Amino acid sequence: MSFTGNTQAGTLVASGTTITGLMTKYGITPETIGIFATLCGILLTIIMIYGHIRRIRNESAERKEKEIIARLEAERVRLELDELRRRVSNPAQ
Repeated sequence: MSFTGNTQAGTLVASGTTITGLMTKYGITPETIGIFATLCGILLTIIMIYGHIRRIRNESAERKEKEIIARLEAERVRLELDELRRRVSNPAQ
């Protein structure tokens, strides 16, 4: 699984951003570091959301492809069965 689809990485980014924000609020770290950490957190969150949406789309496309293949296979089997029935009912041909 990639970084963008990893829930543990998302939790780590959210936690790091929250902790840095709280540390800035209470004066433990300089305000510049808090702003930088917030911007990094926002950027990583956007990247992870994009990756998650892309993964969902890929899984949906794969599922649709498998459904189409299953339908085509069922149609092929049905046509073969019809052909066998036709041969059995008309053995002279």
